[in-house]
Amino acid sequence: MSYGINKYNFKGNSSLEIDFEPQWTPRLASSLKLNRKFLLRASVSRGYSPPTTAEVRPSNNLIYTGLNPENGWNYEAGIRFKNERLKVDLSVFHFKLEQAIVRQIDISGAEYFINSGKTKQNGIELSVNYEILRQDAARKIINLISVFNSTTINDFKFVDYISAQNNYSGNDLTGVPNNVFVSGLFIEFQKRFSLSLLHNYVGKLPLNDANETYASAYNLFQIKFGKSFLLGKTAFSIDVGVDNLLNERYSLGNDINALGGRYYNAAAGRNFIISAKLKM
Repeated sequence: MSYGINKYNFKGNSSLEIDFEPQWTPRLASSLKLNRKFLLRASVSRGYSPPTTAEVRPSNNLIYTGLNPENGWNYEAGIRFKNERLKVDLSVFHFKLEQAIVRQIDISGAEYFINSGKTKQNGIELSVNYEILRQDAARKIINLISVFNSTTINDFKFVDYISAQNNYSGNDLTGVPNNVFVSGLFIEFQKRFSLSLLHNYVGKLPLNDANETYASAYNLFQIKFGKSFLLGKTAFSIDVGVDNLLNERYSLGNDINALGGRYYNAAAGRNFIISAKLKM
């Protein structure tokens, strides 16, 4: 159980104080270990998030005293399986958010924020990690092959949202992709050489509250080669690789509800990576 007290004091030619009502945020969680491989879990919790200073006083330099904190209840259940080679974690959740804070753009292009009423956020999250091969023999060419996948499926909706006489109730929640898949392959060779492949898929997402425009889904591929060294107690590794291997054209960090349809921000095309790590 937590108890939160928040207020803002703005000082200048005249002082202004914004004092939010204190909030209790309880959380109840339980888990049940069925055996050495299976674990069940469930939780119920209430969250409370007051607006940040950047939301109360955004880039248009006005102070929004009527902006209310977000709050809501989250219900989650999951199951976990683990053995020597396979790990699986599955969760489902239902989140009821009230006074959701949504970004808007005024006629000058400056941002500001409003409370959008209620949202309903349902989702499934699944992660899988599997070791196809593991062998410690020094003369084997390949020591380890593992694959993984992380899947997120979202069904986020506005429940009660009326703004400037426009009713957006039932629309998809702005800026949230319908699904995200991250998959990868990792191979470790003898003499500490490695190869990793990564695929990141992001589904389409609405760019404005009216759901008139969606950002297209995109696929990103990354490949990296690595070599690690051990000098006494010092570990050193170097990686080289290519990001956005297929030179996908996509937008990253979209401007939600941007005026005049200026939603998109160009992301990097094919680019190259060189990194080094030293651990002592």
